[in-house]
Amino acid sequence: AGKIKDYTIVSTFITSNVNEVANYMLDKFDADVAIMVNLEYKAVSFRKRRGVQLHLGKLAEKLCEGGGSHILAGGKLTDTFANFTKTLTPIS
Repeated sequence: AGKIKDYTIVSTFITSNVNEVANYMLDKFDADVAIMVNLEYKAVSFRKRRGVQLHLGKLAEKLCEGGGSHILAGGKLTDTFANFTKTLTPIS
């Protein structure tokens, strides 16, 4: 888990069911943004809680050479994204 500005971020590794996993994580950890990483496809997916003002497409563009809309986005697993994840801490 971590922060981008004042937004709470949660992240996990997935192999399928992006939307279901995102919704579960957003609810369970009361987070604003969920990030799912698929190592097999070297892909990153972003989802957010309704009402959060962060534009996920712009975030994906900056971190993952990706894009999308304000509510969902995705991109490639990049060095920039890997460095960003170092700012996150495990949830116990």
